[in-house]
Amino acid sequence: MESFSVLLQPVVLISGVGLLILSTTARFGQLEAEVNRLTGAADEASRKLLQHLLLRARKYRLALMCLYASASILAGATLIGGVLALFGTLAVPVTQALTCFAVLWIFVALVALLIESRLSIEALEHQARATAPAG
Repeated sequence: MESFSVLLQPVVLISGVGLLILSTTARFGQLEAEVNRLTGAADEASRKLLQHLLLRARKYRLALMCLYASASILAGATLIGGVLALFGTLAVPVTQALTCFAVLWIFVALVALLIESRLSIEALEHQARATAPAG
C-alpha cells in the first residue's frame, strides 16, 4: 500500500502545479498588456517603467519554465513509476527521486515569483512617488 501512495504523490502535485501555471500565466498576460501599452512611449518615465516591466516579465518566464518542467517531471514520474511497478522493481525510489526533483523546480519557480512580487511593489511605489502631488 505504501508503494501505491508513493506512486500517487506526483499525480496529486500535478494539480497544484497546474493551478500555479494558470495563475502565473494570467498575471503574465496582464503584464504583457501593460508592456504593449507602454511600447513606443517617448517620455523617460514610461521608458524606465517599461524596462522594469521587462525585468518582471523575465521572472515570470523563468517561473513558468520551471513550473512546466516540474509538471513534465511529475507526469514522467507517474508514468515511469507505474511501468516499474508492473515489473516490481525500483518503482518507489525512482518515483520519489523524480518527485523530489520536480519539487525542486517548483521551489525555483516560487523564488522567481517572490522576486517578481518584490519588483512589482517597487514599481508601484515608484509610480506613486512620481505622481504624488508636490507639497
